[in-house]
Amino acid sequence: MSIIEQKNIEHTYITKYMKEFHGIIPKYINPKIDIPDGYFIINGQYWAVEAVSYFMDDKEKNSQILRANLNKYNENKNNIFKLCF
Repeated sequence: MSIIEQKNIEHTYITKYMKEFHGIIPKYINPKIDIPDGYFIINGQYWAVEAVSYFMDDKEKNSQILRANLNKYNENKNNIFKLCF
């Protein structure tokens, strides 16, 4: 994965978090170094954000949704798992 692709993923998750929890869509500043994942100004304040925890939170949320859906199928009388065997 290129640095640009990685930065796009980081910015996607940071933007999602900022929009969801702060009601803000950040406009990113590109620093001369690759740290932090997201760097932007909001209301005259500089923000530096690392995206790893937001990515992991989203991944866990998706895993929980997937598990819930699989459990729903498992509870059905003629579920796909039983049909395979």
